[in-house]
Amino acid sequence: MTMKKLMLSVVAPGLTILAATGCSASPAKQLQKGLEADASYNAEASRLVWPAGYPAPTPEFHKETLVNNEPGVGEGAADTLWLCSWENYYLDAPSAHAQETIERMRGFKSLYDYMHNYTGSSQSGV
Repeated sequence: MTMKKLMLSVVAPGLTILAATGCSASPAKQLQKGLEADASYNAEASRLVWPAGYPAPTPEFHKETLVNNEPGVGEGAADTLWLCSWENYYLDAPSAHAQETIERMRGFKSLYDYMHNYTGSSQSGV
């Protein structure tokens, strides 16, 4: 048997099964347009406490007109920017901002981004 025939006999049935069953057993996700992602970002950002001098940035998902976003991308972006804002706030004046920053950052584990986008071993280190 030639290598080509061997490959076809092994790969072809696998591709047929894959095509028949799909690539994933999970249900299809409803993708969001930019304005929907902006809205979910704004909803998440509005419930967060941002450090003094670091207001929530304006979302810009709507500017990407040819992009569809996975559900949760707005919430995740808001949470990530919130975390970065607290890190920068701390770096502005470590001794003056340390306590407040630590207290706020402890809340990261209750946010959407942590609860939906971090898994197993990555959660144990935060």
